[in-house]
Amino acid sequence: VLVANPSVEAAVWKQLETLIDFKDPPEPISRHLGVYHHLTYSKDGKTTAMTREGTKYLQAVVKKYCDETGAKSLPWVATPSLDDQFTEESQQPGKQAATAASHLMSILYISRLCRADVIVTTSFLARRVSKWTVNEDRRLKRLMSYIHHHTDLVLMHRLSTDDRPLAELVYSPDAELGGDAMTTKATGGFWLEVRSGDGQHSWPVHWATKKASHTSTATADSETWSLVGANELGLKKEVIPLLHQMEVSLKRMVTLRGLEDNTQCISAIKRGYSPALRHLQRHSRLSLGFSHEVFYPDRTDPHAPQYLATLQYCETAQQKGDWMTKENVPNKFVACLKLEGYERPGSFGSRTSPSPV
Repeated sequence: VLVANPSVEAAVWKQLETLIDFKDPPEPISRHLGVYHHLTYSKDGKTTAMTREGTKYLQAVVKKYCDETGAKSLPWVATPSLDDQFTEESQQPGKQAATAASHLMSILYISRLCRADVIVTTSFLARRVSKWTVNEDRRLKRLMSYIHHHTDLVLMHRLSTDDRPLAELVYSPDAELGGDAMTTKATGGFWLEVRSGDGQHSWPVHWATKKASHTSTATADSETWSLVGANELGLKKEVIPLLHQMEVSLKRMVTLRGLEDNTQCISAIKRGYSPALRHLQRHSRLSLGFSHEVFYPDRTDPHAPQYLATLQYCETAQQKGDWMTKENVPNKFVACLKLEGYERPGSFGSRTSPSPV
């Protein structure tokens, strides 16, 4: 890998070739950690579009599954999820119990890099590897069927040099109360991206999903837990470090825009911590206070951390973190694919794309 000014790149390569016998000629990096990155540019050179895809990796994952199960073909399906069955037959030990972890970890790896559309279903199944049944066998087949017919989906990234003055970091946390029939604990998740000031361009940076460590009895509780990063994800470990890095790179204050679809959660963050909440565990109290200081800082204290941050309400249908917490029905799943920026390869660099499914 060579990182150099384009004007001297050719000269550097020429000098290196006198010392090292390279087998292949230099070329732009397109593959990293099993993920292919394709870059295109607008005619005026201002807009960069990048797609991330793991087609070959996923084809190998499906082939391994088919070789193990003896499946000659897999049916077309619109989504990776399937409702659970609780019949006596479906609760018998599953055939893939011994190898399920291997299949799921392979999918989980690529889902964190470029295929967010399968991360929730994969995570739900990964929670059950120690008690795998026929029900999970059928759900794993559904997941593999979806992957087999959607290996070529790509995640689109697009930003322009004109976006630099107003680009902001957008954080969309969410939680689903009682969404997993196998547990009473909520599932939290988030979507993080750099977005242009006019909202026309976006560059996905990170996404995640995780089961809560406690049982929530109200949506506001689970939503607040997900937002504050008490689950060791989100605000504390991902958002703030990236915000600082953007401010250093852009040499300006960068707006952090938090999008939340629960008004009670927003009210809880605005109020912050008080002794009335002293029953909370210590890390939860501290996380709540930290989140309050990020979005509602004390402007009168010159020593307090000052962020250019705002927390605002967003309709669930437009909240990108929503699908990081639940398994959606086909029509909503397809809408989520389009909202997050998933396209078919034929739409590289285009403003509009055909249906992902």
